[in-house]
Amino acid sequence: MVKYATVREAIDASSGLVTALAFAPVRYSDMPSDLRRLQVSGTCLPSVPQPVIPGAPTVVLNGTLGMTTGKAAAQAAHAVMDWMINVLDANQQDAWMNDPLLNVRFDNDFTYPDDAAGPLIIDNGHTEIAPCSPTAYVA
Repeated sequence: MVKYATVREAIDASSGLVTALAFAPVRYSDMPSDLRRLQVSGTCLPSVPQPVIPGAPTVVLNGTLGMTTGKAAAQAAHAVMDWMINVLDANQQDAWMNDPLLNVRFDNDFTYPDDAAGPLIIDNGHTEIAPCSPTAYVA
């Protein structure tokens, strides 16, 4: 069971031995400057292609942008959430949440195809890439 408790401007979520702390959404300009500068570091994305999980959706990330691991993870999360909310019905959402398999790949010839499963994610450009940069979608 997940427990939620509001702590000042943050939300503390715990499940078993795992605890996560997230700050409540605010406008970028209202965010404390120390938080705006945070980046995920000390992690590396695999340099070799990972095996494809048959039947699992694929998040396609724009490989031409040079996103850090943290930025790529955030854009992938945006793409998956947008896909879940805008493409899947409630039964499909429940089914995927019970078995959340996902493929992720970078594409250096990044183009948004007509038959993409999810909407194209466009970044606002507040951190490390230019505004209006297309970053990800679910194929």
